[in-house]
Amino acid sequence: MAQIAAQQLTLQLKLIAGKNQDGKDICKVKSYKNIKVDTSPDKLLEVATGLASLQVMPLDSINIATSGQLA
Repeated sequence: MAQIAAQQLTLQLKLIAGKNQDGKDICKVKSYKNIKVDTSPDKLLEVATGLASLQVMPLDSINIATSGQLA
């Protein structure tokens, strides 16, 4: 059976930078790479919330991107 071995975790904060002329949100993404893959989801949320509180732009969402190797 195939397994995925996670090698890198990236924490992404999607921030609202403003509105376009149609009234839709303009978003920017700040990425923080090289997060330990064994970090608990609760800790990730705690760190992401803390980082978001330091931003000037309001937070839209918090995302996690995982890259790994299929074996």
